[in-house]
Amino acid sequence: MIDINEYFKPVLTFLEDFFDRQEFDIVFVLGSGFSESLDFLDYKLKINYTDIAELPDTSVFGHKGVLTYGEYKNKKILSFHGRFHYYEGHSMKYVLFPAVAANYFKTKSFILTNAAGGINQYFAPGDLMICKSFAGFNIKNELSDFFSRITLEQKNKFLQFPDEQLNKIILNAALKSNIHLKEGVYWYNKGPCYETPAEVQMARILGADAVGMSTVPEAYFAAVSNIPVCAISCITNYAAGISTTKLNHEEVHEQAMLIKDKIRALFTTIITDI
Repeated sequence: MIDINEYFKPVLTFLEDFFDRQEFDIVFVLGSGFSESLDFLDYKLKINYTDIAELPDTSVFGHKGVLTYGEYKNKKILSFHGRFHYYEGHSMKYVLFPAVAANYFKTKSFILTNAAGGINQYFAPGDLMICKSFAGFNIKNELSDFFSRITLEQKNKFLQFPDEQLNKIILNAALKSNIHLKEGVYWYNKGPCYETPAEVQMARILGADAVGMSTVPEAYFAAVSNIPVCAISCITNYAAGISTTKLNHEEVHEQAMLIKDKIRALFTTIITDI
């Protein structure tokens, strides 16, 4: 079993010097297209991942690789602008790092975001979806080194994603912001390739509404660590086989950026209400 907290001790100690071991109200992980959604914060600190001991750089378009600390309405917000993906060849411990940091700094709410392909026939590019559950069985083996000694009670925490109260806050924030927020099941694909039409059809039959290549590992770790966690997907494209258009990551990012004002309005209200 890998003691991930011990492994990242130099990183966490480095950050502790900046943050004075304070607790954060919210930690955000900003996926593709979400990088500008918190630009209304009063930023106190911005650090490139490459300037933090032990952390690699991001390589996916739209993931800036910047850690920020900002404040809004007396709330303290830590934000990861970009994430490390398993399909990039990174060790799973780097994928989990934002959740490790959230746990270390005693975060009250952990909000994950991502760009996803729409499987549900009633979803369209530009929609926002709050995850009501996810299918992540194809990544559990890779997580075993970090969870092999957890108790049965902790294992049952897997079933508590998303946090019910946090999801209610987000749904109410969407209503206040006049934003129609879809609800659905997120299907995790390890990548690096997009799903085939046959795989998308299988996921649809099994109850998935959207598909993507992130979020689930961090959500597992946060849930086991007893951190209230939820996830919001931006539907940026139709999944393979639903549309005849070929998938392209740059276009995925561009679609998310088109609705950045809607995302910003939602996040402003969420932070106010938490």
